[in-house]
Amino acid sequence: RSFLQIETVTSVRLDESQEKKIQINFNVTLHHLPCRFASVDIADVMGTHLQNVSANIVKTRLDADGGVLGRAAARPRPVEHAVARSVDLGVPVPKVSPELDVDGMREAARSRKLVLVNYYAPWCPWSRRLQPVWEEAYANVMQKPFARDVLMAKA
Repeated sequence: RSFLQIETVTSVRLDESQEKKIQINFNVTLHHLPCRFASVDIADVMGTHLQNVSANIVKTRLDADGGVLGRAAARPRPVEHAVARSVDLGVPVPKVSPELDVDGMREAARSRKLVLVNYYAPWCPWSRRLQPVWEEAYANVMQKPFARDVLMAKA
């Protein structure tokens, strides 16, 4: 009777590679749906929308008890990830991203090629969820060769 239960696992991790695409692993069981009718559509917040994605997706036919009856023909493609590099800037990297006021924002806009600002609100649950991811991204960006051209801050 596992079809009467729902299990949801959410995990947010920072993709440290320089790849334009990331690998996403998922496992979905749909009882009484033949594999030929199952397809995957992908959409992201940047507006990318891919329909009927089939590369590197393995469809497995199961019986009522979850036993494997067979697998659809796989067309695997190797996934190649960039090797992470670390750069010594000669200055210590703060553990917490800096805070900006109006004057600091103006100065940063004049002196940096890229300014990213987290408009953090402590009462907002989305801001609180973003905060640890933001700080990890900040620490990673500050170790890259282009760190002197980028400012990640909070306002």
